[in-house]
Amino acid sequence: MPPCHDKIETALDLLETIFQDHQCIVLWGSSGKDSTALLHLMQPWRERVTIIHNQVDGGWPGSTENLLTLAVSWGFKPPILTQPVLTFDEYVAQFGYQAEVIPTEYDTLVQPPSPFQSGSVRVSSWWHCTLLRQILPLAQATLTLGADAVLTGSRASDAPGFAAMGEWTDAGQDLLGFIRYNPLTHWTTSEVYAYIDEKNIPLPPHYQWKRAAGDRYEFPDCLRCTWQPEHWTLLKEQYPEVYAEHWPETKHVYEALASQQWEYTKRLMKVIINHA
Repeated sequence: MPPCHDKIETALDLLETIFQDHQCIVLWGSSGKDSTALLHLMQPWRERVTIIHNQVDGGWPGSTENLLTLAVSWGFKPPILTQPVLTFDEYVAQFGYQAEVIPTEYDTLVQPPSPFQSGSVRVSSWWHCTLLRQILPLAQATLTLGADAVLTGSRASDAPGFAAMGEWTDAGQDLLGFIRYNPLTHWTTSEVYAYIDEKNIPLPPHYQWKRAAGDRYEFPDCLRCTWQPEHWTLLKEQYPEVYAEHWPETKHVYEALASQQWEYTKRLMKVIINHA
């Protein structure tokens, strides 16, 4: 069912306050369901919003085009388009393939390549790749504009970090110069989809597949992401040409991970049992 009237009014009240308190306001628009629903709510302030959209190479077909079409049809200024500082292939060459087994809390944007590279498969965390290829271009463009408020479609149910953030956070304001707002933080996934349906808002083509997949896994920004193996099962069904071109290389990565992780797990279990 759609979000209750109170949730919509709460989001609109927050938006009104934001536009009263800030001068340069940016929306980080991914063309996903959440930022698109937020963009729809922001139409009364269309003339004061700057949309920044990062075009992720290897991303989902139709995403940028859908956002451009909606922005123009709803009366917003054409979005500012940014690009990752590294292409997917450049990132893999420098930091390795994304793997869920790599902790994210130790990542930094300035982490140097390992001096101990031996020629085997190298892996990195999904969050490090997201920071470097997705968030950094958005932040750089935002700083160039001198924005004092950034709006996102992040919701509490997406991740613990977003739940802790709430409707807004001024963490990093001294460095970045803006406050981050998440007006849809209390909305559920089903409420966002219901709002999209009720308002007849088109989404990029892959959302038909994404909705059907439900909670099977979290969709990455890039088609070729190796972070979650389940992604490649669904990719084979929906984008067979991408799968056929890149699966042989990806299979090699997964085989190396499976072998190394199994051997390491056996070693860990022996230590745990011996120290029980």
